[in-house]
Amino acid sequence: MFGGARSRLGGFATPLPCPFPINKEATMHKLFLRLGKLPIILLLILILVLFASVLSFVQPQDIPLSITTLEEMSLSKADGSSSTLSLPCQVSYSDALATFSLSTYIYPNPEDFIYIKTAYSPIRVLFNGVLLYEYGQPGSYPAFLLDPPTDVELIPLPSTTEGGLLEIYYSFPTQREVLSLYPIQLGSPYHLVLQQVGEGGASFFFALILIGLGLLLLLLALVVTRFEKAGTAFLWLGLFALDAGLWFFGECDVAGLLIPNPPFLYVCAFLGLFTMAIPLLRFGITILALHTQRLLQIACQVLEVAVAIAVLLQLLGICALSRSMYVFHVLAPAALLLFSGCILWDAFVWKNTMAKRFIFPICQLALFTLLELANYYFLRLDVQFSSFFQIGALIFIFIVSLLCGHFIRNILDLRSKNRQLAYELSLSDKQMEAQKSRYALLSEMASALRKQRHDLRHQLAVIQSFNNNGERDKLNAYLQELLANIPSNEVQQLCDNEVVNAVAYYYYDLAKKQGIQDISIQLSIPADTGQILASDLCVVVGNLLENAITACAHVPPGQARIQMRSRQRFDILALTLDNSYAAVEPAEGGLFRSTKPGGGTGLTSIRSIAEKYQGGAEFTVKDGLFCSSIYMRLR
Repeated sequence: MFGGARSRLGGFATPLPCPFPINKEATMHKLFLRLGKLPIILLLILILVLFASVLSFVQPQDIPLSITTLEEMSLSKADGSSSTLSLPCQVSYSDALATFSLSTYIYPNPEDFIYIKTAYSPIRVLFNGVLLYEYGQPGSYPAFLLDPPTDVELIPLPSTTEGGLLEIYYSFPTQREVLSLYPIQLGSPYHLVLQQVGEGGASFFFALILIGLGLLLLLLALVVTRFEKAGTAFLWLGLFALDAGLWFFGECDVAGLLIPNPPFLYVCAFLGLFTMAIPLLRFGITILALHTQRLLQIACQVLEVAVAIAVLLQLLGICALSRSMYVFHVLAPAALLLFSGCILWDAFVWKNTMAKRFIFPICQLALFTLLELANYYFLRLDVQFSSFFQIGALIFIFIVSLLCGHFIRNILDLRSKNRQLAYELSLSDKQMEAQKSRYALLSEMASALRKQRHDLRHQLAVIQSFNNNGERDKLNAYLQELLANIPSNEVQQLCDNEVVNAVAYYYYDLAKKQGIQDISIQLSIPADTGQILASDLCVVVGNLLENAITACAHVPPGQARIQMRSRQRFDILALTLDNSYAAVEPAEGGLFRSTKPGGGTGLTSIRSIAEKYQGGAEFTVKDGLFCSSIYMRLR
């Protein structure tokens, strides 16, 4: 019936293969380790794509871009005065500039277009008095935006053999005191697009990288937080990447050419900028647990309230997001500087190891943010918009992704060890329970024997009387009565190792109580187990028997079978256990999934302990039995 167990013990000196069953925690741990590598891999791939894309936009020397930049324009003001204006430039509001026009004569080639970029200003474009394009007129955008969002447009010119007068009429924005005027370019649409991609392509692809990375981190957070709360680190990091990506995307001229929806890009740009610091502060509050987190909570709440007010004022048509931007040019950098200061304080004053790991990424992000602001207001360096912050954000996300992955992996390892320790502690309780049960049984037997010893003289006198009088029937009846009163309980000795025997006896008694009558446990485990700790042996034996009893609980009554054997040879201890089962759930590679609620940790513990003592384990299904084989080296 259980011949397989004995046959497997015959040749245990050969190492066994190890296709281990897996449980839910082990599966999720492996899944996390695989998913944890995805952000880094994706980031590296996207960085390579970014550089490749930028290099691909470099034009060959023999194909010059045939683009004419219209820099000198005639300015006609509302009061009738005129002057010459050089683009790009900024003009301050005055009554004379409430409405004004720029004009110049152009000589386009056939199929030429003009490229125009507006900045919150309604415009009308005419060529030789013919209206070619108008934007920002009432009704062409949501009224609560107050001013038309920035737009970039390629406008086709009519075919003509001669030049003509190009006129552009502007209305001053209601929400700005200064209006930016950008150069107007003339050329073929291919060259105009190529020009914009060459100038803003890097920023555009970087925005796509951040958006993609943010979505990936959010997906990773969704998976990890199902079994580990620390996975919220990826949530906040993903939201930061997404906000930064939306900001860059909304500000990029290439995105404006691809997506003809200026209000959408306007909202993406400003909401991304306004909310970008909030996930960083939430990250510090939730994950780093700094001593100064109360300050971070206050800063985060101030930012959240400020964003809510800015959005409300925009929806009510009171103040545009483009005007609220200047408030966040102060709040966002201040929040990053506060975050950096809190990390430095915890790292050097409170000796916070976690804070020390984040000093470089957050401080360099704050530094690049300050450089970006300095360039926006003072330096005016000839670099792509937000280049400094893009560099800082890229370094920050890359380093923090690595740190978060390492941090959560350590948490999972610690949780696994804690669960194994908890299981070993529960085995100790079961050992104590088994020992108490054995002690109570021995005490009961000793008490019965003392009583019988006390009554022995009287009993012998009665037996002698019946024998002398020849009363055989009464003698036999009296002897039967005495035999019936002898204690029938036996103390099961399943192996010579008392510690392991206590655990085995506990599960043996538990199986009997659950109606599993066909159970046999014969363990050849010596008192001296060499290098193998008795606690580890208890974990292996206890796990095997617990899994077997759980499996037999689903088997029809009378069909449950459990047989456990062990053998020692050449300093190698081998254990086998065969048990009935109702169903198994196979996995990849010939593995089996745990069917316990929550997944359990038994099989994982068996595997780790077997490998700890230079051994192995094999779990197979054969002839209707679940067969477990483990071997370990005693020395």
